[in-house]
Amino acid sequence: MPDSPPQPLHDTLTPVQRTMVEAARANLALTSVAPLVELNAAQLILLVDHLRERLHTVLSVLDEVAEDEPDR
Repeated sequence: MPDSPPQPLHDTLTPVQRTMVEAARANLALTSVAPLVELNAAQLILLVDHLRERLHTVLSVLDEVAEDEPDR
């Protein structure tokens, strides 16, 4: 049986995983348009901490997906 082409990542995610990734993308989009120069130091620290948490979430999703893939 020939190897099938890999599925796109969004096809392999559960609904919960997809929601987590979409939320991270939405947060990133907000920081792209936010006038970061207008934020004070405390606001920047909170923003960085929030993005760090989202990055951790997305990396956890990637770990889950990698565990579900069969060994090659």
